[in-house]
Amino acid sequence: MDPTDPLLSTGDVARELGVSRDSLMWALKMGVPGPQDRIAGRRVYQATDVAALRRWFNERKLQNRTGGGKGGA
Repeated sequence: MDPTDPLLSTGDVARELGVSRDSLMWALKMGVPGPQDRIAGRRVYQATDVAALRRWFNERKLQNRTGGGKGGA
């Protein structure tokens, strides 16, 4: 964990990505790489985690618009 990166909660990341917390948790269950770090048992996200999740959600939106793929990881 990089001590200079701000740590975000699951709710913070969902708001930043413009998705619901449930959608974010679903993506993690589907195998999208999530945060490796936890503090007091809670996921904490760094900028690299948020960037990877943003890419995944953007790719999924593109697939849904073009009719390619059925979602998933």
